Amino acid sequence: MPDPKRVREFVKDYEEYARIALRPSRDELKKLFRSWKDPSFWGRHVGASRLPAPSPVQRAFSRIKRPESVVDKIMRKPSSFPDGLTDKSIDAMHDTLGGRIVVYFLQNLPLVDKELRESEILEVSSIDPPTAYLTQELAEQLGLTRNSVSRKESGYASLHYTVRFRPTVLSSTPTPWFELQVRTLVEDVWGEIEHVLGYKPNKRTSFAVKRQFRIIASELTAIDE
Repeated sequence: MPDPKRVREFVKDYEEYARIALRPSRDELKKLFRSWKDPSFWGRHVGASRLPAPSPVQRAFSRIKRPESVVDKIMRKPSSFPDGLTDKSIDAMHDTLGGRIVVYFLQNLPLVDKELRESEILEVSSIDPPTAYLTQELAEQLGLTRNSVSRKESGYASLHYTVRFRPTVLSSTPTPWFELQVRTLVEDVWGEIEHVLGYKPNKRTSFAVKRQFRIIASELTAIDE
């Protein structure tokens, strides 16, 4: 168990970090999400000869990780955070700020992927490259093989990016890296169910539940297609 005094000091440091670094990035992310909800934003991707397509974004939201969740993650994963309750661990944790973009259909995923990769506002990490939690076949069909392709046992499907705002957007210094998830409306519902039923630290999900996850996930992919 960590020393209570050290935990209090760490939480105080993290709350200050959230104030000066995470909240400004989250405010900017909210502005970006609002612009993405506007159908005219995506018109440039369909060519001047066509009317702007409806926005592929059904909804988008963000959150800052709670201090107790940060402490819990550091304590549960000592191999990932060998420095323990320190500023180095905060810097190494790229999901202290997280955003989620929910699109309507699988066919919208490549459009958002293209926008992120070509963005003049966001920088996609090359050290922690994007991951497509899809089957290899589906990733190839959607043209998402530039991402690292990985398949979750449960059937969870999503695109994960580690990004940050470019220095000129918020300040002259590098801004914090954070996680962006992109998934379809159907997969967002499925992801929430999986999180509640299957993602429990120190508890192994039963084989029957895992099998049920895979069956439902395959059905949801068919619905998206």
